[in-house]
Order: sequence, then structure tokens, then C-alpha cells
Amino acid sequence: MTPRARAAGLIAVALLAVTAPRGARAQAGPGTGSVAGRAYVASGQGELPAPGAAIIFLLRDTELLRTSIDAVCLAQRLGAVAVEDSLGRLQREVGDTMQTPVGDPWTTWWEAETDIRGARIASRILLAARSRAAIRTLLGAAAVDSARAGGDAGYRFDGVAAGPYVLYAEWSGGPATYRAWQPLRLAARAVLIQHLPGAGEPTDQFSCRFP
Repeated sequence: MTPRARAAGLIAVALLAVTAPRGARAQAGPGTGSVAGRAYVASGQGELPAPGAAIIFLLRDTELLRTSIDAVCLAQRLGAVAVEDSLGRLQREVGDTMQTPVGDPWTTWWEAETDIRGARIASRILLAARSRAAIRTLLGAAAVDSARAGGDAGYRFDGVAAGPYVLYAEWSGGPATYRAWQPLRLAARAVLIQHLPGAGEPTDQFSCRFP
């Protein structure tokens, strides 16, 4: 198989569909409280509200959720290492073609190098998409409640039982995906105001972590 064909094969990676999960609605009851705030991104023009497409999750902070996210992050790191090892071997083979004066080695090298660079970019994008999809699935399963931000990027969750939680927001802005994490602890019958400052990541990157 030619270097170019092998590079092309690395690009054929299955994508997981990224869908917005529906969280179980919090139930009002004795001792429940509320969490409200805004999702925004800091910029040179100050704090800008997240678009109305921003999804806000209220997650119960559990050891199971943390362990599951750690497993996704580990799979992402191992996948990145495996792809880089494969591309590194392919790149060395391409370099060897320069030592064999058959046909036009410069053209062969240039085409293969171009495909390898493309495969490296495509692999990063696909790994990031796969990790985002897996994390989104975990968040949907762990969500006590979920909602879309309003026109002012505001959100509110009512009927929330006391305990430890994590707020998570996600939205798209041009070529980047914005995410915000914020751990919190809600006291009984408390009304907590918690804003969510977001940070953007290019589509080919995913900083897999949990606060």
C-alpha cells in the first residue's frame, strides 16, 4: 500500500453524533433552592453574553461522574498517542522514499507529506469531536436539569435539593466551541447566583477535564 493510500486510510474514522441531551427536571419540594446566573465569555470588549444556543447543565457532583469523565479523557490521550505513532511511522517511510531514486521521489514525498499533514489535522478534529460527544452523553445522564440560555444568556434552575453540583455550559462561536465549568454547593432553601465565564477551544482541540 502506498504512503498516500495509508495516510488516506487514517482519515476514515467514525464520528459520533453530538446531540443535546435532555436532563431530568429538578423537582420542587421542602428545603429546595434555586441556582441562577449568566453564561458569558470574556473578550477585549468586556464580558459578552453567550448566544441563545448555549446549553446549561446542572450536574450532581458524584464520584461516578468524575471517574467516567476521567475514562473518556484517558481514551482521548491514548487515541492521540496511537494516531501520532502511526503517522510517525508513515512519515519515516515517506522519508525512506527519498533514498530510492524510482520515478519522481520529490513528487511522491510532497504528496505523501501533504496527506500526512491532512491526516494529522483530521485526526485531531475527529478525536475532539468523539470526546465532546462522549462527555455530552455523560453530562446528559448525570444532569439534574438542563436548559438553553435566554436572550441575555441568563439561566435559572428551581427546585434544586441541597448538595454539591457542577454547572456546565457549552455553546458554539464561529470556529470555536466554548465551555464553562463551575462547581458549587447549594444550601437548603438558598438562592445562589452563579455566573459562568466561558473559554473557547478550536474545533481540533478538546481540553478534557473536570473541575
